Amino acid sequence: FGEARARRIAVTEVTRLFAEGNRLAWESTGFVNKMRWNTAEDEKVCPVCGELDGTFIGIGDIDGIPPAHPNCRCYLTPVVDEDAFSKKLDDILGL
Repeated sequence: FGEARARRIAVTEVTRLFAEGNRLAWESTGFVNKMRWNTAEDEKVCPVCGELDGTFIGIGDIDGIPPAHPNCRCYLTPVVDEDAFSKKLDDILGL
């Protein structure tokens, strides 16, 4: 591979690992049921990712996580189920 292709592969795979690591961590909490797709919101955002910006993905939907394509710069953020979070906090505090 040339340097440009190697860089593209590295960026794409690091994005994939970052998204999957976050997804697994959020899933393990028990109070994140879905994730929000986010773009870099600049002029480089492609039409595919532009359509996905702001959409929600189920926490178990591993096929729906970034990257959507090589060099994808999108990322996910967790959507916290406030009721589940409150219940877990009450359990921890013994309330």
